[in-house]
Amino acid sequence: FSEYFNEVHVWVSKEVVHLLPSHPSLIVHCPISTNNILFQLFWEYFVFNSRLASVDTDILLNVDAGTVGFFSPSVTMSRDMLAFEDGEASRYGFNYQRIRQFFLRFVQCRSLRNSNAAIFLTKYASNVIQNKCGPVSNFTIIPHGVSESFRLNVSTFDICAMDRTIRLLYVSPIWLFKHQWHVIHAVKMLRDSGVNCEITFIGGGDKVSLNKFNRAIRKYDLNGSFVKYLGHVAHSDLPSIMSEFDIFIFASSCENMPNSLIEAMAMGFPICCSNRGPMPEVISDAGLLFDPESPESLRDSLFSLIKSNKLRADLSAKSLERSKSFSWDKNASHLFSYLYSIRASLDKVE
Repeated sequence: FSEYFNEVHVWVSKEVVHLLPSHPSLIVHCPISTNNILFQLFWEYFVFNSRLASVDTDILLNVDAGTVGFFSPSVTMSRDMLAFEDGEASRYGFNYQRIRQFFLRFVQCRSLRNSNAAIFLTKYASNVIQNKCGPVSNFTIIPHGVSESFRLNVSTFDICAMDRTIRLLYVSPIWLFKHQWHVIHAVKMLRDSGVNCEITFIGGGDKVSLNKFNRAIRKYDLNGSFVKYLGHVAHSDLPSIMSEFDIFIFASSCENMPNSLIEAMAMGFPICCSNRGPMPEVISDAGLLFDPESPESLRDSLFSLIKSNKLRADLSAKSLERSKSFSWDKNASHLFSYLYSIRASLDKVE
């Protein structure tokens, strides 16, 4: 960032300070804990502006559109999608989660409208969110990147002879729009057709979704013969664990930027991917698309991958190549260049 700014000040919670790198021009402030959301909102609205003024801030980047601050000039990054996908939010019925999403949509629309510019992670998210909030006059698309640790653990698969159990993997939180129960059903049908395979799930989850997940296990794998669940795994441990699997499944129907998908792409997995949301945009032709709410659709995609050595090899190579678009260095450079251009354009107007 030194090409564009002399200093970067970062306000973060105490819980994540240790995750930031040490750099002489990176000044870290940790005024609050995220444990008390009401205090956090109070601080953003009534205190944050004075903190920004005290360090002579040129431009503010809100890395989440859920801010209630009003500093100007600012650029807001939109990273949430559930609040804008009506059909997805309705899965929760009329409860706390639904009310929360309604409130979040209001706050995020306000934040985007009040900013000088916006950053979206995918074209899909840009279109859907602007359709709900109204057009943003100045915006750009900057996706997230992939940690290099994933690129150093490229998956090696060898299931040509199908003489051992084929290892399937799905890494994602267990939430209602992630459809792990349909994945279990699809794998059960695949096994019933004679394919020797098992599925491992990684990710925590909320109570409602975990209950639905466990019901699917009891229904389709009562004896525990093919479903494995590792729960939450530290992100730093994922590359080495994931490298032991053969095929990656991503069955979400609601995403802004599907991080675990691009991580699997960086590892060169043959991938069966949901055809909803931004997933077709992200994976392009580097995976087989399926309907995440149709177990039959996933079963057919998995069978196509398993029976064709050439298809797996082709998709693996395409995944690796496509993942190069998701580089932290490249996208960070784009980010700081964009922030600088917004600040410079405002100076010209003044």
